[in-house]
Amino acid sequence: SAAGTDRLRELVSGKQVYFKSDPRSDEGHGVYLYLRNRTCINSRLIRDGAAGVDEGREYRMKKRFLRYRAELET
Repeated sequence: SAAGTDRLRELVSGKQVYFKSDPRSDEGHGVYLYLRNRTCINSRLIRDGAAGVDEGREYRMKKRFLRYRAELET
């Protein structure tokens, strides 16, 4: 979504970022994006309501992401 793209750009613009793969994800294609200070960008996007949670696959942070989404809905 445009809101998600804008929020991502806002979070990472001019900052050092790194990717960390998730070997526990289905087919090993899961990736998390982190700032240098270890802030997980994936989590921030979900907590801000700018990204959704993929419920159709298994991955390491799925329960955490679902909890963040539930917090938004209350």
